[in-house]
Amino acid sequence: MGVLHGDEIDYVFGLPLNSTNGYTKREKDLARRIMKHYKLFSKTGRPVEESVPWPKYTSSNPQYFVWNGNDSVQLGTGPRATACAFWNELMPVLRERQDGGICEHELIKALRENGNTSSQHTFTPSCLTLMLCLLLVSLRLLPPAAPLIPLTH
Repeated sequence: MGVLHGDEIDYVFGLPLNSTNGYTKREKDLARRIMKHYKLFSKTGRPVEESVPWPKYTSSNPQYFVWNGNDSVQLGTGPRATACAFWNELMPVLRERQDGGICEHELIKALRENGNTSSQHTFTPSCLTLMLCLLLVSLRLLPPAAPLIPLTH
């Protein structure tokens, strides 16, 4: 599944450095590096030393820093627009259905048959699992009087 939103917070505040938490040496080293970069950013406005290039993030050059278990800082490129496009299509439909108290059968049917609402998008199993969880949560949020459409035939 990858890194979730907020997973970096333990490392920013040094939680792995507490020996009772059972983090590996590699995780402790990563915490030290992340804390160093946050400190640099708060002091200088740059997350890296002056000698390291820090490209400006733009739509034509979408680069960002990646800190992982390696000893170096790498540049990543993003965002993953194709993967995110699905959510841009699904979320407004879910919000609309939630507000209206109905869940559109055609959307569920398309998700069940294709795994998506548009043939141009592909998904990993973890993305599909997340999508199903989101769908189930939004169904639970519907008013009790609203008809629930089963997810299976």
